[in-house]
Amino acid sequence: MRPHRRERLASLLWPSGSESSARRNLRHALTDLRRLLGDGEQPAAPYLAATRQMLQLCLTTDCSVDVPRFLTLLQADQPGTRAPTEDLVQATDLCRGSFMEGFSLPGCPEFEEWIVLTRERLQ
Repeated sequence: MRPHRRERLASLLWPSGSESSARRNLRHALTDLRRLLGDGEQPAAPYLAATRQMLQLCLTTDCSVDVPRFLTLLQADQPGTRAPTEDLVQATDLCRGSFMEGFSLPGCPEFEEWIVLTRERLQ
C-alpha cells in the first residue's frame, strides 16, 4: 500500500473544520485504531507505519487486504479459457457485496465521490 499524507487524510475525513482540528481528530482516530489493532503490543510488526507527514498500511504483517488481492487474482486469470481458473474462483470468493458496503462519511463529499467511483470500478 502506498503512503498517504496526513494533512490530505485529515482534510478528506474532516473537511468542515479547521486544519488543526482535522489533524487533531486524525491523531485521536489513529490512537484508537492502533489500540484496537494491538499495534503497540508488537512493535516489530506494526499494521500502520506513521511519520509526522505520512501514514501507510504495512502489508509485511499478517494483515490481508482484499481489494489488492482481488485485483491481483483477476490479472493472473488466463483469458480465453473456458473453465474458470483457480485464480478467478479465489477472486470471486473475495466478493462479499459492494466495496465498503454500509460505510459512508456524511459531510465528506470527496470521500463519497471516491467510494462511489471505487465501487463502480470493482464491480
